Amino acid sequence: MKRLLFPLIATIALPTAVNALPWNKDIVVKTDLGEQYIIKDSAITVLNFGKDDILKKIEKGADKHARDFKRCEDGPLGYESCDRIFKPDERKWMDNSRRNTLNKEGQNVHFVGIRFRPIFVDLNNQKSALDYDKVGCVNPKIKKETLKIWDYFTGIEKFKGKKSLDVYNSPDANSSLAYEQMRVDLIT
Repeated sequence: MKRLLFPLIATIALPTAVNALPWNKDIVVKTDLGEQYIIKDSAITVLNFGKDDILKKIEKGADKHARDFKRCEDGPLGYESCDRIFKPDERKWMDNSRRNTLNKEGQNVHFVGIRFRPIFVDLNNQKSALDYDKVGCVNPKIKKETLKIWDYFTGIEKFKGKKSLDVYNSPDANSSLAYEQMRVDLIT
């Protein structure tokens, strides 16, 4: 965890989106057969996600909930049945509670996502660009309540130490695969 904390703090100081990491170097990881994965500094984008981003998700969710409730209400079920199903007053209270929690959060950056495109170099020195990949880090200083809000809207908790195909995912530092070690080197 200490290995992840320093780069995260360094990245937090960066603007919202940048095209390079602070140390301006390419990452090269060799496999046991001598093949290589290379990540060029120019093929990296760092994105910081904070309070404004999650507030937009809350608003978008509230708007969708209101539209769905209205559609239900205008249908055959009517107001009373739809009120029991959608519970709009409870939803408004919950959204206000989430906004208040976020306004009390002291950290500006809650989550850092890194998007990159590695190059694979085979034994014949043939290079091929691989698909874009993503890794991410949750700011360890954010409050648990803030993390719960992020998790509700994005499912961010599933990325902590697990491989996932969605959004941003944390690399597996215990993996012996060169590709996974390259992902670890990207955030450490």
